Amino acid sequence: MLTHAPAEPGIVTARIAVWTGGTRPLCPARRLRALRAELDHAGANYSATEFAQARHAFTDPDHDGIAEGIAYDAAAHRIAWSGTLALLNVTLTA
Repeated sequence: MLTHAPAEPGIVTARIAVWTGGTRPLCPARRLRALRAELDHAGANYSATEFAQARHAFTDPDHDGIAEGIAYDAAAHRIAWSGTLALLNVTLTA
């Protein structure tokens, strides 16, 4: 586990959406695998979407190219935001 307070079975009741870039040097693929394993172990209701070519901060146009590995990705941003709104709609109107 990579967190100081790992998710445990029966504790996580929220629906979780993870949006991540596949070419993110600040968060290697092993961390996403570890997060998924932790959430699976906890029986959490989650989805994890990886945009294969997106980099770190892919939803922030103001940070496009400010450092190595950081780049805005308009398509990934719009898809992630639409998915977040859909999850909120389903969750809050249930």
